[in-house]
Amino acid sequence: MTDVINNLKNKVLIATSQLNGTYFENSIVIICAHTEEQGAMGLVLNRPVDIVKFTDVTDSLNIIPKISPSEQPKVLSGGPVDVDRGFVLHSPEYDLETTIHLDLELSLTASSKIIEDIAKGRGPESYDLCLGYAGWQPLQLEQEIIENAWLISRVDMNMLFSIPYEKRYNLCLQNIGLTDVSQFYQHGNA
Repeated sequence: MTDVINNLKNKVLIATSQLNGTYFENSIVIICAHTEEQGAMGLVLNRPVDIVKFTDVTDSLNIIPKISPSEQPKVLSGGPVDVDRGFVLHSPEYDLETTIHLDLELSLTASSKIIEDIAKGRGPESYDLCLGYAGWQPLQLEQEIIENAWLISRVDMNMLFSIPYEKRYNLCLQNIGLTDVSQFYQHGNA
């Protein structure tokens, strides 16, 4: 396997038409962890959950939000695994003992403390709140990439946190020079 496939941490996966009809159809996923021995873990970054509100999350944790309803974040479906568990992908200035720094510009925290801080207006400057995550067994994701289920892109920090969720998929395609995934197959890559 290529070095790119062996080192997917901090890369963005873009679902191709191979994944149409599945949970991952038209999804983009940031890979937060990836090793050959343990597989991969990532978060879907363009799938808001309309039936779960931020207040549902805070109520479940017995937290009373002090921020106005207009300041309350949307909740994203981070993936189909462990959907009751929250993950916050955020800017690096916010730091708890449990925070994982993915790189110099991006961190991940999975703690009720970050939800409390967001609810009180003292959380990270920029963030996405996800319920659940996407997970792959060892070598499963690599095989899916070989089978053209995913395209690989760099993380676009301008896209994270500032671009509306519904525009993120197309922006990721544009970042790799495509206007839609069907172009990938037209170039003989399938």
